[in-house]
Amino acid sequence: HQILRGKYQNEEFLPSYKKLADSLQVSVMTVRRTVDLLHRLGMVKPINGTGVRILPKGAFDVSAQFDEPDIRRNLALYFHAFEILAYTCETVTRATFPRFTAEAEMEFISTLKQDLESGDCNCVTLCYLLHIMKHCPLLAIREIYGKIYAFFIWGYPLRIAANRAMDFDSRAYIFTQKIIGLLEKKDYVSLAETTKNFISGELSYTEQRLYNLGLTPEELYPKSSIRPIVTSKGNEDRERI
Repeated sequence: HQILRGKYQNEEFLPSYKKLADSLQVSVMTVRRTVDLLHRLGMVKPINGTGVRILPKGAFDVSAQFDEPDIRRNLALYFHAFEILAYTCETVTRATFPRFTAEAEMEFISTLKQDLESGDCNCVTLCYLLHIMKHCPLLAIREIYGKIYAFFIWGYPLRIAANRAMDFDSRAYIFTQKIIGLLEKKDYVSLAETTKNFISGELSYTEQRLYNLGLTPEELYPKSSIRPIVTSKGNEDRERI
């Protein structure tokens, strides 16, 4: 989170393991294991005698890491969280955004405009999730979307891998422009529809990307997947009609 949206966002190197452990209140061993995971995900690169470099967007390709069971499992959970978001974001946006304070809404717009001005909107979905986590008046939604946010961080390497970043940046830039305008007009119905369309489109893109990297339909759609439940209910509704 701190690399993406926090105090390391514009840094070239991470602090030392000891400084990270102290600031995050964890052990040095936990920091070492986490940095090793970030290395395997392609987000950082340890350099002997220098430190841990934060890799810039488009500087790596994550495909070599996808044989590792722990990474595959968490990427599948990321996809499942993406499904939940795609199925709920329209209703949640329509129900919650009109209830945010004026200060919270201006904070969100300001963050989006800063990303727009920098030309880097690849974290727009994370910003959306963070906004709801921080300001939604409903505790249950804050907790659920907080879990979704945690899994979404696992998908960040897919966004910034070589030959993939530019396509996503273009779509995210256009989406960011649209939702800023809708927020300023307080058109929450259109905001909800636009958010759903963007996230649903990104879900399809992500599914294909994961297949291309070697994940299987069985990993993305196990028996506990949300999709059969939603599809089944849809069939029942149509039968009643």
